[in-house]
Formats: sequence, structure tokens, C-alpha cells
Amino acid sequence: ENKITSSDLSLLMYALHAAERNAHIAKNRPNMLSGSGMSNERAAEIISELGSIPHIRDAANMFYEIQQETRNIYRKFGLETDEKIDNWEKLYSNYVPLTGFAEDEGTNNTAYPTGGPGFGVYGTAVKKAVGRETEAANVLANIIFNHGNAIQLAEKNFTLTSLHDLIEAQPSPDIWKVADEKNPLMRTNDKGERVPMSVFEMKSDPSTVAVRINGEQKFLVFSDPYYAATL
Repeated sequence: ENKITSSDLSLLMYALHAAERNAHIAKNRPNMLSGSGMSNERAAEIISELGSIPHIRDAANMFYEIQQETRNIYRKFGLETDEKIDNWEKLYSNYVPLTGFAEDEGTNNTAYPTGGPGFGVYGTAVKKAVGRETEAANVLANIIFNHGNAIQLAEKNFTLTSLHDLIEAQPSPDIWKVADEKNPLMRTNDKGERVPMSVFEMKSDPSTVAVRINGEQKFLVFSDPYYAATL
């Protein structure tokens, strides 16, 4: 009825975000002036052409609200720290995911949506924006995908958080415990020395299940790997 197509809406929202993403990428990569995959000139042309379509801005706001709800889920269920989400929200005014979430201080590029069918929740959804040379695909699909993943991960993490709290309340190192970067598991290196495991090594250990607690990576450790495998 309003003659708004999904492709036009996606392209407009991409264009509205392009200039701010380009400026951010250029701070770290001065030779990349169109780090969003879209030049400022093309973005301006798209905004001029599509921005006046009746009600298209209202439609865009609906998708911005979905993104806000996604971020609220990350906060509420401890998937990301408040600080990280706050920094991310300050960084962009018209953000849309070109491949995934992006921010300037992210250091872990392993997003937990790739964690597989089990209950482990590992890594961060907030990735470092490094720039791209080609235009992204339909950003509306990315928004919906990220929101669906957030709901699924929140359900997983809610269950694991309850188990984490039980382990913390009833510690029994012979049965279970909690490990993290500050209190890591140990391994024996090639020299026969006992050394701390890295976060990635703990994730790969068959006795652990990953969980996010207040945005921080933790691991539930079971003396019998069978229990970890069942989760």
C-alpha cells in the first residue's frame, strides 16, 4: 500500500549507516574511505532518492526497535557487559549489521551464534569493524537473524547461568567447579610443566561447558566429561 519494498528499505538503512561507518573505519585504516562497502556519495544519492518515500522512515524505525530489543536481550541475560553495549550504542546513530555487530573495542571475533547445537555459549557478538570493500547483502535479514539468535542464546545462557550459580553456591571441586581467564584450568606442556590454559583451550576441553556471566566468559568444569557432553 505504501509502495515500500524490502530492498528499498534495506538499501536506505544501509545508506543511513554508511557515512558513520566509513568515518569510523577510516580512523584505523586511512586508505579505506568506504569501509562500509558503500561510498558517502552513493549513500547520499540513495538517501535523496528513497528517503522521501512515504512512511519509509517509520518502517526503518521498526527495525531499529528490533535492534534495540536485541541489545536489551544481550544485557538482561548477561551475554554482553553493560559497558560494551553502552560503547557500541555511542559509536553509531543509524547502525545496521552488515555481517554482524561491530564496535571499535571488540577483540574477540568469535561470535557465539556459531557455537553449535549444544548449550555452550562462547565468545562475543560484538565484533571489531575492520572494513569491507563490497556492499553488504540485505541488512533487514541480518537484523532479524541477529534477533532470533539473541533469543536462542538467551534461553541457553539462562539455563547455564542457573547451573553456574548452583556450582558457586555448592562448590565441590571433585565434582564440578567454575573456571575463567583469571582462574584457568591447567595443562602439561611439552616440557612437562604445568601451565594455565588459554580461554580457547578451555573451550576445547571436553570437561567444560561455556557460559556468559554478566558479559564475561566462564566455564563450567565437570570432573566427568560425560556430564559436559550431555549439555
